[in-house]
Amino acid sequence: MAFAKLGTIFNQDRDGIGQCIISEHKSFQGYSLSLFNHKTRRHNIHYVLDQLKGNFVNKKQLLKRYDEFHDIYERKVKENLSPNMKLEKLVSNIKLSTVPRLTASISALWTLQKADHYFQAEDLKDQNNYLLQPHATQVISIFRMLGIGDTEERLINNLVQIGTGEEKSVTLGVTASILALLGFDVHCACYSEYLSQRDY
Repeated sequence: MAFAKLGTIFNQDRDGIGQCIISEHKSFQGYSLSLFNHKTRRHNIHYVLDQLKGNFVNKKQLLKRYDEFHDIYERKVKENLSPNMKLEKLVSNIKLSTVPRLTASISALWTLQKADHYFQAEDLKDQNNYLLQPHATQVISIFRMLGIGDTEERLINNLVQIGTGEEKSVTLGVTASILALLGFDVHCACYSEYLSQRDY
């Protein structure tokens, strides 16, 4: 918690030295995560859908699917988030289902497995910002790659563009997990050995 308060002070440094310290030292990872979550919340589902371009995209259907995802994700995280959580039950309850449900289950598992910073920030009012959480860009990217939001909602070739720092690795990992659960053989390749090692 002391690091979060110190991080707040460093983040207000006008010379940029404070932000440099935050980004380069592991002790501030939780605080960096909090800043990232705060920034990505500005790009909520409505913003993402407004920016979305493509042929045969049904934005109302995408919003409906996103809301389904979000409700399930929030419920699963809330039901399982505790300092000594046992995730075996959550894992065993992941069943073949709709893409939004699978995305929610896998995302909740990812959030819960990475919840250390959340528990370290227990005295902070913005404690939820210390959870790794999928943001709307990631979820909509997953949906689009899997044909969700198309007029027919079937798996076809889709290309998505995700900006720098928007967690392409997580998007790819969740998508690959969904495809594997659906019975597809999945192989992921990356141009960068560093990124492959970091995000594995």
